[in-house]
Amino acid sequence: MHLQGGGHGHDEHLDEEFVLTEDVVKKLGIKWETVKEREVFIKKKYPAVVKDDLTLSEAIYSPVEGIIKKLLVKEGDPVKKGQRVALIYSPEIKKTDCPD
Repeated sequence: MHLQGGGHGHDEHLDEEFVLTEDVVKKLGIKWETVKEREVFIKKKYPAVVKDDLTLSEAIYSPVEGIIKKLLVKEGDPVKKGQRVALIYSPEIKKTDCPD
């Protein structure tokens, strides 16, 4: 194989030529591959600080006093308007539902 230097920022070696023999290619572990177009994914890590934005949070409360019997969502879960988030036991509601 016959290669010519240059073309990649080393102009002082532009006229130098060298030969890569099969033996040199084997010893150096050089592998040849046909150039193909393909999608490349790059993963990078950057230092960062995550801060809570209180303007993105909402308070959730019951209109009556009660005891939470079961939470239906975890902290940080996205929720939609009208979605049940907890089951509440309330003696106050029980009184209004079952009049004496």
